Amino acid sequence: MLRLKRVDMVDGTVYKNLYYGHDWEDLEYYSESDAPIILFYVRKDGKFEELELDTEKITGIELDKEYQSNLFISYDNHYQRAMIKTMETDEHECDVEYDAIHPKIREVSDFCEDIMIKVVDDYELEDSIRFMIVDNMTSIVIGFLETVLELDDEEVTPEIAFAQGYAVTILAASFACGVIESEKDGYKKLLRNVVDIIPDFTDYAESKKDNIKIVYVNSDEDAQK
Repeated sequence: MLRLKRVDMVDGTVYKNLYYGHDWEDLEYYSESDAPIILFYVRKDGKFEELELDTEKITGIELDKEYQSNLFISYDNHYQRAMIKTMETDEHECDVEYDAIHPKIREVSDFCEDIMIKVVDDYELEDSIRFMIVDNMTSIVIGFLETVLELDDEEVTPEIAFAQGYAVTILAASFACGVIESEKDGYKKLLRNVVDIIPDFTDYAESKKDNIKIVYVNSDEDAQK
C-alpha cells in the first residue's frame, strides 16, 4: 500500500496523507487508461474512508518519501488527463541506499515480522500463504504507525515509537489469530489486498486500545536505584 504525501487538484484542492492500495504500476495503468476515477483512502477519526478522485482533475501526486520512486503523476494539457511521468534522477544519488521505513520504526518492522512468523507457524498453512499473511500484517502495522505517530517530531523518540509499535504488533497478532480461527478458511481474509484488511484491523485496534496501558521505564534511573 502506497502512502502519498499529497494529491493536487486543478481547482486548487490539496488532499494530504492519502493511501493507495496498489503499486505504482497499477497507478500508471489507471492514470493512462480511460478510467475516470482513482480510488484512494484517507484516514479520518481512526478509520480509513474511501476517496474517489477524477483522474482528469489530478495535477500531481507525491510519495510521502520521495526517494521511493522517480515517478509522479501530473496533468498533461496535451492529452487532457493525468499521466505518469518520470523525473530524471541525479546520477550522484544512484549509489545512495535509502530505507523505505522510517528509522524510528525499523526495529518495530523487524520485531513485527518475527512475531507474525511465530503466529502463522501455529497453523497448518502453505509456506506461500504464511508469507503473504506475514507481509500483509507487517505492512498494516507499519502503515498504522506512520499514520498515528508524528515520526519526524523530536518528542517522538525511538523508545516511544517502539513501545507504541510493540502494542500495535501484539494487537495485530491477536487480530490475525482471531481472523484465522473465525471460520474454516478464515485465513483467506488475511490474503486480501491490504487496503481491504485495514478497516477491520482499525476497528479492532480502536475497540481494544482502552485495555492497553504502556509504561515507559527510565533505565538510567532504575540502574541508580
